[in-house]
Amino acid sequence: FSMGGTGSWFLAGRYPHLLAGAMPFHGVIFTDPPKVPADQVKAIQHGLIPNVRHVPLYYTTGSVDANCPPGSYVYAEGVLNKLRAESGGGYDVNFRCVKGLPHAFDKGEPQAAFQWLLGRKRITFPRGLTWESCVEFTWPEDKQGRLLVRDFYWLRCEEPAEAMQVRADIDGQTVRLEVKRHDPKGFTVFLSPELIDVTKEVAVVCNGKEVFRGVLAPSFSAMLQSLSDRFDRAMVFDRRVDF
Repeated sequence: FSMGGTGSWFLAGRYPHLLAGAMPFHGVIFTDPPKVPADQVKAIQHGLIPNVRHVPLYYTTGSVDANCPPGSYVYAEGVLNKLRAESGGGYDVNFRCVKGLPHAFDKGEPQAAFQWLLGRKRITFPRGLTWESCVEFTWPEDKQGRLLVRDFYWLRCEEPAEAMQVRADIDGQTVRLEVKRHDPKGFTVFLSPELIDVTKEVAVVCNGKEVFRGVLAPSFSAMLQSLSDRFDRAMVFDRRVDF
């Protein structure tokens, strides 16, 4: 709630693979200009909203919330709806801007949010990914420095460019990547039996160009790196393709 709601949105957008769900009540997402109604927003912080494709979100804001004005959340709802339509799935979001509600929980909250999220499980091996990178937040102007996020589910980019966009899908034995705002290099595709049939040939295609085709042998380095990067025993990969 409030600063915690803002933090929840930022955690969900930067590290979605860690979460089974999030409840970013009454927070904000940085916009230009700040603290304006949704129809006056010209830009919203990149590197967050597209990345929550597999993180269920339940949250509200208030139409008269003076502490965390609702404009950024209402604007983000439109972006999420567009992303859901484009991706054909995901972006499971329950959001309400409650008329007349100030900086406070609406009646029945957050209990209703707990019930909605109860039983949700973290999605560790999605076959479709939408990733937008954030090297440094655009706002506020006093830069704090951020950890560079190089790993996103089963993808890794060694030096992601600012606002890089990646759409990746696994269809059978073919991995397809569409990369924008970044030279398609320095990538690693991590794979495992949860994602492909490891006994058969696999192809990796990036921006229409085939960069790998063959049967992948188990890789101890892939296991070590995926463990080292994520510290997550539920997301260990034993095969990799670097390009």
